[in-house]
Amino acid sequence: MREPYNIRSFFRQDGLLQNLAALGECIGGFEKVLVVGGALRELTLAELCCVKPEIPDIDVAVLIDFDPQDVIHRLGSPECELNSFGGIKWRAKGSLPLDIWSVRAWAERIGKSSRSKYELEEVKGFLDFNLNAGVYAPYRDELDVLDIRNAVVHRIFELHNSLVPPDSVQLARVVKLERRVENLGFCFGPELRRYVMSVIGNLDSAGFIEAKKYFERKAGPNFDGTPGKYFEQRIARLESEEMPFVRRPRTRA
Repeated sequence: MREPYNIRSFFRQDGLLQNLAALGECIGGFEKVLVVGGALRELTLAELCCVKPEIPDIDVAVLIDFDPQDVIHRLGSPECELNSFGGIKWRAKGSLPLDIWSVRAWAERIGKSSRSKYELEEVKGFLDFNLNAGVYAPYRDELDVLDIRNAVVHRIFELHNSLVPPDSVQLARVVKLERRVENLGFCFGPELRRYVMSVIGNLDSAGFIEAKKYFERKAGPNFDGTPGKYFEQRIARLESEEMPFVRRPRTRA
């Protein structure tokens, strides 16, 4: 099987590679900078499924702790802002925006051990779904998208680990990613289906509203239809399936 969509060539683009290297200088070493998740998924889907990649930004994980305010100052305050988990959104000139956060903050979010330093080999195990389970180390030009490729070959959308927090935001992320691949013949794997059904079964009104708002916010400008309505209908269809638990009543909003 060919290397998906020339992933290495994509990340060797002058502007993107230079910005990743500049980030490395700011945090104390280019070798500590990793690209993970969505962009690698999209590039793999583009090659294997002949779809146009949808890459609004690049997810970047940093293997060591860093001071966000110091990095913002070094990169240029007008182009940077704080994001979730104490990371940075860098609207870098010459490339796609970089969404930057530390592996430590990520580990704490999913209940892994909290340390000031991590190794590249550990990071892949932190990734949530098989469709996102890719890592690219630009310093080494080292690429691992095997799990994404296997997901595409078998058309299975599945949990990659058991660390995904069972909350409303994650449910919205599942629905968003499911919609991305629904026309490509994907179906839920058994672990992900159990996970989704469990979260829905414990979702109250506040959680449902939070999930819907997250989905609407992340749907993107090219969404075909009304994101909120789509989310409501998808959850309703999932609820109509047989579930071995009592559903909590809630209202739509």
